[in-house]
Amino acid sequence: MIYRSILKSVLTLQPGYSLRALNNKFKLMLLMTREWSDLRSFLRRMSNALGDDGFEKLEGDCIGVVQWPYISKCWNAPARLAAVASHYEAISKQFPALLLLGRDERLTLCDLSGYSSACTLVLDRPIWFKREGELVLNVFQGDLRVASIAFTLSRTTDGLCLFIGAVQGIHKGVDSERSLSIYRDLTKDFEGLRPRSFLIEAIKCVARTVGATRIYAVGDAYRHHRHPYFGAEKAQDLAANYDVIWLENGATPSAREDFFNIPLARSMRAADDIAAKKRAMYRRRQALLDDVFAHIETALAGTDGQRQLQLHRQRLGAALAVQEVHSASTISPLMARAAALLRHLVTEPRVDQRFRAYVQKAGLYPTLRKVWQELLKQGPGLLWKAPDAQKSLPLGNPGVPASDLFTNEVLLIGEADLSQRPKPRVAQIQQALEGLGYRCRVVDWRDHGACLNALQMCSAVIFFRVPAFADVLQLIEEARRLKVTSYWDADELIFDPQAYRQGNDLNALSAATIANLLTAVALYQQALLSCDRAIAATATLALAMTEAGARHVTLVEQTPDAESDSKSWQPLSRIFPAQAKTRARRVLSANIFFAPRSYGGATIIAEQMTRLMAQASQLQPFVFTSLPVANAAPYGLFRYEVNKVAVIGMGLPEERSEYFENPATTPTFEAMLSSVAPDLVHLHSVQGLGAQLAESCRKAGIPFVVTLHDTWWICGRQFMINNHGQYCGQTRISTEVCAKCVDDPVLNDYRQQWLANMLKNADLLLAPSKFARDLYIANGFDASKIRVNNNGILAPAANYRKQPGKTLRFGYVGGNVSIKGVTLLARAFASLNRSDYELKVVDSQLHLGLRSFKPDSIKIPGTVTFIPGYAQANMDAFYSGIDVLLFPTQLKETFGLSVREALARDVWVISTQGGGTVEDIVDGVNGTIIPLSTDEKYLRQALSDVLENQQRYLEHRNPFKASIKLCSDQALELQGIYEDVLKQASLSEASAAGQPSVIASLR
Repeated sequence: MIYRSILKSVLTLQPGYSLRALNNKFKLMLLMTREWSDLRSFLRRMSNALGDDGFEKLEGDCIGVVQWPYISKCWNAPARLAAVASHYEAISKQFPALLLLGRDERLTLCDLSGYSSACTLVLDRPIWFKREGELVLNVFQGDLRVASIAFTLSRTTDGLCLFIGAVQGIHKGVDSERSLSIYRDLTKDFEGLRPRSFLIEAIKCVARTVGATRIYAVGDAYRHHRHPYFGAEKAQDLAANYDVIWLENGATPSAREDFFNIPLARSMRAADDIAAKKRAMYRRRQALLDDVFAHIETALAGTDGQRQLQLHRQRLGAALAVQEVHSASTISPLMARAAALLRHLVTEPRVDQRFRAYVQKAGLYPTLRKVWQELLKQGPGLLWKAPDAQKSLPLGNPGVPASDLFTNEVLLIGEADLSQRPKPRVAQIQQALEGLGYRCRVVDWRDHGACLNALQMCSAVIFFRVPAFADVLQLIEEARRLKVTSYWDADELIFDPQAYRQGNDLNALSAATIANLLTAVALYQQALLSCDRAIAATATLALAMTEAGARHVTLVEQTPDAESDSKSWQPLSRIFPAQAKTRARRVLSANIFFAPRSYGGATIIAEQMTRLMAQASQLQPFVFTSLPVANAAPYGLFRYEVNKVAVIGMGLPEERSEYFENPATTPTFEAMLSSVAPDLVHLHSVQGLGAQLAESCRKAGIPFVVTLHDTWWICGRQFMINNHGQYCGQTRISTEVCAKCVDDPVLNDYRQQWLANMLKNADLLLAPSKFARDLYIANGFDASKIRVNNNGILAPAANYRKQPGKTLRFGYVGGNVSIKGVTLLARAFASLNRSDYELKVVDSQLHLGLRSFKPDSIKIPGTVTFIPGYAQANMDAFYSGIDVLLFPTQLKETFGLSVREALARDVWVISTQGGGTVEDIVDGVNGTIIPLSTDEKYLRQALSDVLENQQRYLEHRNPFKASIKLCSDQALELQGIYEDVLKQASLSEASAAGQPSVIASLR
């Protein structure tokens, strides 16, 4: 049957045997070969849905979507085939009244002659709409097609959706004056409703009747005529602008770039919005639509059994729809697994692609070594594992109840059509909760990403009539992980299979249909039992929930709108008590990394400050950071906990990790500002997250401070290292000098100005050293708004002692990069004619099974030992094993954490004049400061002096180590700074009469 259908379609779609026709046949067959996998699946689905006779009657032109565009110019062949197959699967099983196969078949939905002479509402499928939809809804006046809408029903991840591919008026062959007269008369007969608007209201009714969850209308720029298949001239020869039509009828842009979203609800206007003289006409219009809608529902319902089944569909929603689709599917589990594997191979980078990428990045030998190590560790499954799955971080589950973090945030999850009814239960509960002082967010459960994001920042979640699909169970489990209390709410008895069967007449339904119904009911029961608590709309439902095994059932009766007052919702206040107006003040810190990704000095400082604030401050800290996309979807959220501090991580694609401006972060960050409602925001290193976080704070009226951890805000290369790997030496940054260094001088000019504007909006800038403060002042920033807040270090343990060695031990922690002085260090040691020392080189890659240094990369007379990198928790072990720290940096740095760590542990430091790195070194007393130079003679002399007086350095004790600022000191100072900023912000807010903070109402 498959091959016969293909042969017939080739002959039908490309008729004739001329050279041109034969060429067209060849092109079509070539496309069919290329899309063979999807085409074969399409033909099998069509045969299963319609049977061989039905598919034969449909004729072969539906196969043409392999070649020509369909509905949207963006849809590729697999998407087009899937849409057509899904349409016939849905209507053949669930809506047989809509099953029109022949091109001449039609279904009259409503006789409109009582409103306008000879008018009818007709459903058909003329051939000239074959690329715009499988069905066409028309208004006919006699035999004249006055207005038409072509559409296709297709099941997607959003559920059953109605896709509109075309809207047309009277044929161009009809005289324009006559056309205008017909439109004018029909608009008058339809009580002011134009024929096109009347059709859109009718198509909404069709969508509601068949249980569609969305109406998608193709955007004008994406109409199928604009596909290259038709050429440029055809794309320009289009009269009506679809965007204008959809927007006039209440459409909004959708998540699908090529479609608008038309609301399912009928268009209604409040009486107060209608001129008094037109209200009678408006009432007649609504009566007309009520009559038409009733006829449409009757025409589509079919037999008594079909009408009864339609009622069950409306009651059980997606839970039943999915059962019907599954029962119609004949794909074997083996085929399903094979298809899943095929999709995986297509969508994920192949093994060979990943291998080549690593070779280009790290070289062949390191790549082969890494592959072998990972294969031994993870087994051969590594070869087909998705790349992101190999980068997942171990993140600590929250231990603090969500109610302590997001006290007044409640998430309401239901189906979209619930929010489109006049005053549904979800809207009434939302209104009641908001009256109790809660902020509510309503999300469709089918938007899984939005639900997951919203769950991260709420104290409780209520599921309204949601079935226990895999995505829903994942949401419930995620709520449990987050310590978010979950509730399941129902206003009908749809969660007890036995009661449902006894309470409904199912005699007119087949055994298979009854099985689907009861399976759907069981899904609701599973969702009820999976949640922590339940809410019932009636006492009967509350009893049924308890008998079904639900825990902690609360009766919250639903009342008519007129009776919705505080007393009627009093039971809700028992589980959601009225919110207090006061709470602890909050500080939100933002940094590109955070534990367990403790990379860089800025991250260490951010971690220590939040830890100490949580332990010893009245301020409640929160953290915003980035995560690999293995832990959170791109720009999706994942909340975890570090040292009892709530950390909200956002998935950040690797290619965005260095961006100075990242607009994609803005909606996520602003949603978090609304939920966390911080009193103050502290921006640390925000590259990748984007400096527009500062603008979000400004717009929200939240005071914010910025720590200038490095020169990222004024240097396009972040550390003032030029394109030759050398320190550029500028004090006042010149974009003309930078133009010779950066990749894109024009972009850098914009970057410099834009970042400066962002930074100047800060309430206060914090510099980790005097050098950093002076540098930013030299670049035009207000000295009165920059305060030094020296970074603190972890104090040595109480039992810290230097471990004696046989020879003098030097330590180097700068990594295998010349700018940190490793080349200078090697040359200086090599020029010394002695070997009575040991050089300990920290290689941070060793604990990952890699090396950043080759074994012979540092050739010197003395002993060289490569040791793994250390963490904050075990740094004492490293420093107790060295006598002198070498810090021969070739750039001026804003601080120098390891220098302070060494000084606090009685380790002598030899450092170049590296800006903020030497501010705690007293030359000749606790360290040696040498010129910032590439000439090794200065470092060689310092090394020689140490080696000539080894005993002094073996027994060295730093007399100034008490002046080294500890993390606890910095945290105390920072708390005072926060208090000053908050006090000043309050004064400014009070003086700005009538302009309170946007967030003030949430505090």
